[in-house]
Amino acid sequence: MYISSNKDFNPTESIELYNYREHFKILSKLYNNNSFPRILLLSGEKGSGKFTFIFHLINFFFTFDDKKESYDIKNYRINTENSFYKNTVSNINENLVYIGKDSHKNVSVENIREIKKKFNTTSLNNLPRFTILDDVDLLNSNSANALLKLIEEPSDKNYFILINNKRKKMIDTLKSRSIEFKIFLNSKDKYNIAELLSKKYSVNINNYKHYLNITSPGSFIRICDCLEKIKVNNKLNLYSSAEILLDKFRKDKKEIYLESIKFLLDSVIADGIKKRKLNFIKMGFLKKIIVKRMYDYENFSLSKNSVLETLKSLS
Repeated sequence: MYISSNKDFNPTESIELYNYREHFKILSKLYNNNSFPRILLLSGEKGSGKFTFIFHLINFFFTFDDKKESYDIKNYRINTENSFYKNTVSNINENLVYIGKDSHKNVSVENIREIKKKFNTTSLNNLPRFTILDDVDLLNSNSANALLKLIEEPSDKNYFILINNKRKKMIDTLKSRSIEFKIFLNSKDKYNIAELLSKKYSVNINNYKHYLNITSPGSFIRICDCLEKIKVNNKLNLYSSAEILLDKFRKDKKEIYLESIKFLLDSVIADGIKKRKLNFIKMGFLKKIIVKRMYDYENFSLSKNSVLETLKSLS
C-alpha cells in the first residue's frame, strides 16, 4: 500500500538505482543473515534518494529467489515484470506500506493508527512486511508517541524504515529506538545524479546548474521543473519570483512553491557572499526571519507582503 498525494516524479518509477550501492550491499547482507534492523533510520538531505534506495532494496529482498523476475543486481535495476513491483505501483502490495507527507500536512496520529490496524491482520502470504514512514523529522509529539508505542516490540514479520529528511531536529526517543544509516552525496554524485534525472524527466537544469550544491538532486529537479512550468527564470529578481510562487502556493497548496523560494533565496545569498556584497552573519540572520515568515504564511495565513518585505534588500 503506497499512500501519497504527490504523483509528480513518483519514486516508484525510478527503476534504476544511481547511488548507494555500498549501502545496498551492507543492508542486503544483514537481511540475508537475519540481522536486518527491525527499526532502520535513514537520515539525509531531502531529495537525496533515500526512498528510491530502500524501494530497490526491498524489491531485491522479495524477488531474490525468483530467477525469472529477480532484481537485476548487476545493474541495480528493478525488473518491472516482477509481481512485487506491479503490486506496489498498483497500490495492492500487502507487504509494503508507505506513509508520507500528504500535500502540506504532516503524518498524523490517524496515519499511525492505520498502520496498527494493518498489523492486526495477518499477511496472507506470511512474508515480512515493511512499513516506510517518510518525514519522521516533522512528526509532532502526539504522532511520535503513537509511533513509539507501535514500534516498541515489532514482531518477527514487521520491519520499520524511518526516513529522516533533517529539516528539523528529530525527537530523541524515536531516534534512540532506531539503527541509523546516514545518507550523504558528494558534489560529484550530485551532478551525476542530476544529469541522469534531468534526462529521465526531460527537465532543463541549465539555468540553475551552478547552484546544485545548495540542495539535493531530487529537490533540484523538482524545483527546476516547477520554475520552468510557471515561467519563473533567473532573469527575474528574487522579489518578483517569490511573489509569483507565493500566489501559486496560496492557490494550489503545493509545497514545491515554497521550496523553490528557499532555493532561490539560497542562490542569491550564495552569489552575494561569493561576490562579497553580502555579510555571511547578517544573511544567516535575515534568512531565519524569511523562513519563519514563510512558515507563518504556510500555516497561519500570514500576508504575503510580510514575506516580500524582507526580500527587498536581496532583490
